[in-house]
Amino acid sequence: KDEVHPDHRAVGICTVDAIACARGLWYYPEQLQDGITPHAVRQIYYFATDRPNHWVDIGTVVEQKAAALRCHASQTSRKDILQWIREKGIVAGAEHKFKIAEAFHHHAL
Repeated sequence: KDEVHPDHRAVGICTVDAIACARGLWYYPEQLQDGITPHAVRQIYYFATDRPNHWVDIGTVVEQKAAALRCHASQTSRKDILQWIREKGIVAGAEHKFKIAEAFHHHAL
């Protein structure tokens, strides 16, 4: 499913806007005087997508992912977060021969 949380959508839109601005000399020329140089992002990976086309094996970091999510208590109230991640990861990875995976939509720029 597509991301529908308004905060997440807003951050996504701002991120893509920042990517567009970061590659141009003309957007914030005053920053160039401070030694900042343009940067061209070459790839974007969207998560929580209904159109995955790239999978990453997370089997060795699944516990770290659960620990990181637990740090965001206001966002993640699940007591079974590790089990939930594993269950989703098993489904995501099955077709691609990963024990536990995370799915993304990869977009090359």
